[in-house]
Amino acid sequence: MRKNLLRLSIVLLIGCFIIAGWGMLIWQARQSAAVSIPNGDLIRLHVLANSDKPQDQQLKLKVRDAVIAYL
Repeated sequence: MRKNLLRLSIVLLIGCFIIAGWGMLIWQARQSAAVSIPNGDLIRLHVLANSDKPQDQQLKLKVRDAVIAYL
């Protein structure tokens, strides 16, 4: 009897975790969908430097700024 109660408790606990996880996923999806993009116009640009050296990072920022100024 005690083993059955322990198994039932474990199954219920796992079920609660699964339901809570699904709830969080649904909540996250709704939050992401609620983010509005003005006029639907969005460009995401990733400029990558060749390395973490200061010279490469400065060049990356110059390229980013030039692209933004052009657009």
